[in-house]
Amino acid sequence: AIGQDQMVTITPSSVEVTDFDGNPVEAQPFDVSWDAAAAEKGGWPSFMAKEVAEQPDAVANTIRGRVQGDQVVIPELDGLDELFIGIDRVIITACGTASYAALVGKYAIEQWARVPVDVELAHEFRYRDPVIGDKTLVISISQSGETMDTLMAVKYARERGARTLSVCNTQGATIPRESDAVVYTHAGPEVAVASTKAFSAQITALLLLGLHMGRVRSSLSASAAADVAELQALPEKIAQVLTIDSYEDAPYLLLATKNGLVKKTALTSYDSPRQAGVIAINFREEGDELIGAQLCSSEDDVLLISRKGQAIRFQASDDQLRPMGRATSGVTGMKFR
Repeated sequence: AIGQDQMVTITPSSVEVTDFDGNPVEAQPFDVSWDAAAAEKGGWPSFMAKEVAEQPDAVANTIRGRVQGDQVVIPELDGLDELFIGIDRVIITACGTASYAALVGKYAIEQWARVPVDVELAHEFRYRDPVIGDKTLVISISQSGETMDTLMAVKYARERGARTLSVCNTQGATIPRESDAVVYTHAGPEVAVASTKAFSAQITALLLLGLHMGRVRSSLSASAAADVAELQALPEKIAQVLTIDSYEDAPYLLLATKNGLVKKTALTSYDSPRQAGVIAINFREEGDELIGAQLCSSEDDVLLISRKGQAIRFQASDDQLRPMGRATSGVTGMKFR
């Protein structure tokens, strides 16, 4: 791993690591747990589609090896019990998508570890002179481990005497090396700009951290074992949700209009969600307007409810659908078997 203020010189016969003054530096080797194939689309139409589908594995890999029986025990945090017992405040700092994961982590850590948690945007953290000390734990979250604002927030926290822990997806990155401890997410490389599996893995890691801290601090309730079981069931549940991606079971689009008309349109494209969106956007009906749409299969019973309380229940196999009555505003749709 290459440290801060270090550089690498690569020649056909050697690899040399030095500092900026040219002094040799001994780099610490580490193993990369994924290969180049993990950063390829592998037949998917886009990296984002691929990474959405990889969420069950990302969450499962983040949980793997960190649950013992009905308790969460994170091996990387072994020996840090006194740290978790001694803190009286937690600050989670991050940027962008990671900051949204932090907001979920706040709920989890406060509920299970019974310690107050604040969420701070990393790019503002060091500029507002926050009150932190040796009983403050600063948790940083970064997919790459190189987010500059987050890195500077970690360095600032350490200078003020706080203990630091990072949640990161990249082994050997700078932020984990600058932190007292690290919980890796094991989501694999994420190429798409919009975060998917890395975000899910970050939330998973924070849930694990909350349960680990709660166990160490003896603050877990009697329902904690059930919470751990639910956490372990997440990968399978995510996989079940993602099976609807192909929409093989939802080949029809129902369109509800302001004047009470319900139209059913067959979807023929493999990419049914995109086709449905195009149909809805391009809806044209003289003197009418679209106020709701619902994907469904021929076996579904569907309930469409207008905001004025008018409702209709029908089977999608019915080509002749009864009007749902005039509605002056939007509708909500709900499927049930």
